[in-house]
Amino acid sequence: MSTDTPNPRPNVTRRRLRWFCCVAAIAVGGGVAQTVVSVGAADGETAEPLARCAVQPVNISGSAMRSPADVRGGLAPGDGVPANYRRSRSGDWDVPADVDHNDPRVRLLLATPGGPIIVELLVSVDGRSFRAAREEWIDEALASADPAGDPAAGSNSESSQPATDTQDTDGADEPSEPAGVSAETHEQSGARRRLRRYVRHSRIDVERDEARWLLAQWAPGPALLQLREDFAAERASFAPLWAILDVNGDHRLSREEVTSTTVRLWARDKNEDDWVDLAELTADRSPAVQYWRPRSLGTVLSDATDWNQIRRQWADLYGPESGRSENPLLLRILRDLGVTDLASLSADHLKRLAEVPADVVVRVDLGTNAEAETGVAVTQLSEPLRSVEETPATSEQAIVLRVDGCAIELAAAQPPNAAASNWNGQISLGTVQDGSPLLRMVDADGDRRLSLGEIEEVSAILDELDANGDGDISATEVPIPIRLMVTLGAHAHGMLKTPSASAFTARPAKVPAPDWFAGMDDNNDGDLTAAEFLGTRKQFDQLDGDGNGRISAREAATSPES
Repeated sequence: MSTDTPNPRPNVTRRRLRWFCCVAAIAVGGGVAQTVVSVGAADGETAEPLARCAVQPVNISGSAMRSPADVRGGLAPGDGVPANYRRSRSGDWDVPADVDHNDPRVRLLLATPGGPIIVELLVSVDGRSFRAAREEWIDEALASADPAGDPAAGSNSESSQPATDTQDTDGADEPSEPAGVSAETHEQSGARRRLRRYVRHSRIDVERDEARWLLAQWAPGPALLQLREDFAAERASFAPLWAILDVNGDHRLSREEVTSTTVRLWARDKNEDDWVDLAELTADRSPAVQYWRPRSLGTVLSDATDWNQIRRQWADLYGPESGRSENPLLLRILRDLGVTDLASLSADHLKRLAEVPADVVVRVDLGTNAEAETGVAVTQLSEPLRSVEETPATSEQAIVLRVDGCAIELAAAQPPNAAASNWNGQISLGTVQDGSPLLRMVDADGDRRLSLGEIEEVSAILDELDANGDGDISATEVPIPIRLMVTLGAHAHGMLKTPSASAFTARPAKVPAPDWFAGMDDNNDGDLTAAEFLGTRKQFDQLDGDGNGRISAREAATSPES
C-alpha cells in the first residue's frame, strides 16, 4: 500500500490480505472507525414512562397492499441488508473500533419542520444492551483460539479448514435448536460460526477490532444498522388525496374546495362498488406534492458523523429565509451549544451535541425469549416538546409526538418467533417521511381505500387542521408523518417500506353493528345504502337519522329495533 493513501487500520488490512478466503469477497480498504457517542446517563432512564406501547410483530412476508401507485410512492429498492442500509463513503460498513458492552444508547438527530430534535434511544435485548451479544460473540471467538479457554475447541465437530465465502453466510444451514436447550440460548448465526473458525485456525493473532470488523462483513453489517438516507424518498411527496382536492394547485384548500370534498371524491368511484381505492385516486393525475424534504431526515451521532453536512442542512432548513429560525427546538439546542444564531454555528459546536440533553428519551425493550419484557416507552421530554403536548399520544403499536408541522411515530418490532430468528446480534433503525399525509389520516383502517363514511369525514378533518382559523388549509397545516422504527434484526426496511395508517387523528370508537346490519352490508363498508337495505323505504328513512342517504353502524346499533 502506498504511503500517501490514508489507512486508519493498517493491521486489519494486512491480516485481511493474508486471509485468502476473504480477498475475493471483501474490499481491502479498511472500514472507517466509528463509536457510538458516549453521553451522560439519561435523566429519564429509570423514570415512570410518560407513554408506552407494545412491540409490533415483524411482517416477514411483506404482505401489505401494493399497487402501481405504491411503486410510484417509493417502495424499497431492494430487500437485502446491503441494498437498504448505510455504509461509509468507501462502500464499507462503518464499524466501531471501541464498544462498551453495557451501553444501550443510540443518539439520533431528527430534522423536522418544527426544528431539530435529539432522540436518545436506550435499546436492550433480553434486558441487556443490544451491543452485548455481539461483544460476547467476540469474547467467545477469541477464547476459542486457546483450547484451554474453550471446551469445544478440541472437539472434532468443527471443520479443520477455514470457512469459505459460501459457508454459513446467512445462517440458513444452521441446525434447529436441540431438545433441552434453554430458550435463552441464541442459535449460532453463520457469522458467529465463521468468526470462531477463523480465529481458531488463523496463524496470526486476531485483535478485537479485527474480529468486530469481520463480524460486520459476514453478518452483514455492524450491531447497529441504519437505513439509507434516500430510503422511500419518493414517497415523501406522494399525496394523492391532496392532489385531487387542491383543484387549482396553489398548495391551499379554499373553503369551496373543502366543502366540495365529498362530491369530488365520490365521483372517483368509477366501478361503482361503493369504494374509492388507490388506483381510482391516482388514475388521471400525478399525486406528487412538495412537502418537507431534508437531505438527511435522521442521523445517528457518532465519531463518523459529518458535522459540516449537518451545519449546511440546518442553514438551509432553519435559516432566516426559511421562516423557522426562531422555533423553540432550534433555539434550545443553539443555547445549549453556546451560540446565539445559526450564522455562529460551526462544526466544532455541533460535535458537542453528544453533551446536549436529549429532547426525547425512548426506552426500547426487545427480547429473544417468551419471558423477556418488551415494549416502547417515552421516559423524558424537553420543555419545547412538553409545551406542545405534556403526554404523548399513543396507539396500540406506536407513540406519537406532535411537533409543529409533523407527527413523529415511535415504534419497535421483532419477529414473532424471535428465539428462532437469526438476528445476527443486530438491531436496525430507520426513519422515513411517510407519504399520503392526508390520505392516511382519512383512511382510518389503513386499507388504502375510502368508504363513503370515511369520505364524509374529510371536511371535518380538514377543519380541525385549520390551525390559524382563516378558513383555508395550507399544505403546511397537514402534519407530516415521520416514522421512527427500531427492530430486532435487519427488518427496519421491511417495516417501513409501505405506508401505514395514521395514529394522529383521534376517532370515536366503533360501535358493534347488530347481526341484521352485517347481513345486509354486502360490500362490508360499514354502511347500508337503500339498495342494500332489505326493509321498506319508510324503515330506511327512520333508521337514517341524519338523512345522509345511508345507515351507519352507530345508527343501526342505537335504533329501537336493535
